Amino acid sequence: MRAVKAMLILLLLLLPVCAGAAAQTPVIRAVLIGCDTFVTMQNTAPSSENNVDNMAELLCGGTVMPEVLITRKNEIASTEAFAQLVSMAFAEAQPGDISCLYISTHGVRTESGGFGLMLSDGTAEALLTS
Repeated sequence: MRAVKAMLILLLLLLPVCAGAAAQTPVIRAVLIGCDTFVTMQNTAPSSENNVDNMAELLCGGTVMPEVLITRKNEIASTEAFAQLVSMAFAEAQPGDISCLYISTHGVRTESGGFGLMLSDGTAEALLTS
């Protein structure tokens, strides 16, 4: 009888472990944005482009590869374009998934004392703030 009780307790203790093992593997999504060419600031080419390439290589060179990997170099020049890209990339994200956002660009101190990130494609630019 003790052996049966011990076995039941062991099974109950292992139940969460088995349930966790059966859980779906999280989906990894990554958006990598680099801005090197600016309208009002010094250009940094090819620094941000290289940073995006290196991050993509890092993400894809490991044992856990993103299912979705989007790179944009000198293409995102407005907060609207940024919002559309992020919304599209992470639209199907579920609890437990991993969503990565990487931006390589100029940081800017705002008039209010906050900070922002400069989005630019070389012909237009916008400040991304929280």
